[in-house]
Amino acid sequence: MLLRLLPGATPASVLEPLQRTRTDVGNLSTGHFGGPVDRREAYLHWANESVRALRSALPSAEQNRLIMTSAFWHIQSMATPLANATTSTINTEVQARKTELDALYIALQDQISRWESVRIAIPDTSMFIRHDKVEEWDLAPLLQLAEGEPLHIVIPMAVVDELDRLKEASKKETRWRARYSTAVLDRVLPDPTQTGVLREQGYEPGRGCVTVEVLLDPPGHVRLPGDDDEIVDQAYSVNGLATQPVTVLTYDTGQSMRARARTLSCKKLPDPPHGEEPNSN
Repeated sequence: MLLRLLPGATPASVLEPLQRTRTDVGNLSTGHFGGPVDRREAYLHWANESVRALRSALPSAEQNRLIMTSAFWHIQSMATPLANATTSTINTEVQARKTELDALYIALQDQISRWESVRIAIPDTSMFIRHDKVEEWDLAPLLQLAEGEPLHIVIPMAVVDELDRLKEASKKETRWRARYSTAVLDRVLPDPTQTGVLREQGYEPGRGCVTVEVLLDPPGHVRLPGDDDEIVDQAYSVNGLATQPVTVLTYDTGQSMRARARTLSCKKLPDPPHGEEPNSN
């Protein structure tokens, strides 16, 4: 359940206001009010104060998803005098905001603890098809890791879905790689919500442990139209929550350009042409 941050925002800059926002909505859910008007005023005050607290860290789309939902605009537009049904509507929305904010805060803390002080690489689909077999990946030289430094690989779900589609590709080599790669991920990630070990520490002299996780789409997530854009967008979100810059790994020029345009670190691996240049005749 990723939270997209504004450029320059850090995990620390969002955790404190997010904690305050969820505490306040929890108090709102148990508070007692004189009637529907008071109830609505308290709810709208919470929503406006929450947006004010989070606007320096979260883009407007995230503020709308978490606070200023369609229910917020419906409640705000209700005409007075308000019926008792209004209180029920507000209570339902307050409880929904509390549930989502509680789950988000816990997930955010867990992600930050997993991603702090560790190098993170995000491979696109081309890495699984055109690089070494995933079980044999040795990315330490490419990423210039220190001796024994661990590496954490984060794979957007869009990559896994693309690999599934490539199991039916026309090229035999592509089909085999896609099926092999997904089989490896199935084996090392029996619980897709947890982290798995791809390579144990010391798989080569001086190499650290390589762990892996799949970045699952949260419920209700709407992907961008193109898989490449979606992968870069997910990488951008991870980069905002990690304590070190993440690195996108790709063989594709277009993907490299997309990543660098979003100010992400990107390693484009060389993919020389096969054979001699064709004769112009």
